[in-house]
Amino acid sequence: MRATFALVTLVLALGAFPGSSSARSWKGAVPGKTTRQQVIDKFGEANRSFSKGGELSDGLSYQGKQAIAGATEADFFFDKNGILFRIDVFPARRLGKSDILRVYGEKYAERVTPRGHTYFDYADEGLVVFFHKDTGEVTTMTYTAPAQKTAREKAR
Repeated sequence: MRATFALVTLVLALGAFPGSSSARSWKGAVPGKTTRQQVIDKFGEANRSFSKGGELSDGLSYQGKQAIAGATEADFFFDKNGILFRIDVFPARRLGKSDILRVYGEKYAERVTPRGHTYFDYADEGLVVFFHKDTGEVTTMTYTAPAQKTAREKAR
């Protein structure tokens, strides 16, 4: 599941560039704006630091005793300049589709991964919510910079 999730979020993140919409923040961290040092200042030292190379040059993972309130795990990915690129949040409490719709609304595209996992793509806000294939509960919420709209899309 995490491999499929990583592939889908990488594809979505590579297509997400700052546009006229602003990114949705999580706990005050804003993709495209917040720096690595600001994340550390806000949440403390992560229990794991990692490097992926390429677009996802490095990251911080908060889990276990360092988990941030509301999450069992939160991973922050930074570009080569140390600017927050993406946040992957694994919620601590059970959330269903109705919870997501109540909080984020209905301006999303519903999609399915190659392995059959449904996700809601709130492209204008840079938020993707993944659901468990069998239970329909949220498994992961990914925050990125919103997708840039083409001139044709803006004219609609």
